[in-house]
Amino acid sequence: MTAIRIDRISKTFVSSRTGEQVVALKDVDLEVSQGEFVAIVGPSGCGKSTLLSIIAGILEPTSGAAYHYDAPILGPSPDRGVLFQDYALFPWLSVRQNISFGPRARGVPSSEWQQEVDRLISVVGLSGFDTRLPHELSGGMRQRCALARMLANEPRTWLMDEPLAAVDLQTRTLLQEEILRIWGEDQPPADRPAVMFITHGIDEAVLLADRVIVLGRRPGRVKADLKIDLNRPRFEHRDLAAEGVLVQQIWDQIRDEARSAILED
Repeated sequence: MTAIRIDRISKTFVSSRTGEQVVALKDVDLEVSQGEFVAIVGPSGCGKSTLLSIIAGILEPTSGAAYHYDAPILGPSPDRGVLFQDYALFPWLSVRQNISFGPRARGVPSSEWQQEVDRLISVVGLSGFDTRLPHELSGGMRQRCALARMLANEPRTWLMDEPLAAVDLQTRTLLQEEILRIWGEDQPPADRPAVMFITHGIDEAVLLADRVIVLGRRPGRVKADLKIDLNRPRFEHRDLAAEGVLVQQIWDQIRDEARSAILED
């Protein structure tokens, strides 16, 4: 079953000051299946976040269309949970209040979400911190809270925009493992959400994903679609040699364009 379908999406931004047009995406076609973990990589400015924002319903495409389980994407929806790099937590709300924000905003009775919020606090390892404010948490704990807040809406699809880029290496490794565990990598595809995961880390993409999509430099377009045929659970069956070969294959697709993007900037 297809969870996400992108049909010839293009996106052009127009500067309100100069009227200059910047084509961020050009004729992108892409599908993500139910239960599939797809990572998107590419040089800076290739439109990775723009593509995810279109799927989230935050941006409208200039042309083409995006679909979620065959329904046109016309705006944001709890069915498509979004996790950002900068946590985006409400600083005046506690961990519990942040996590329960979605169900409360949708008018779900507290009797229906209280137990689920308790479970999510435990799942992401924040037991005992439920009354803390975001500024009282470490970066890794804030991202755990943001993940639990996304999960509280029980989304069918996860959209993750460089969610681990702001944490240290050790925390990043632990959170990678937690994301795969919560996603349910040992479960059949029908029992887990589809995931689109934006990252600059090729090694991270290979470690986490079933497929890695490489976007070419602006205007972004699909340059390569690589299947990651590694055993799961990944952290229990790591094959560093095989991972290294795949990382090099993907880097070979990106190197020249990444260098050009740096010089252009």
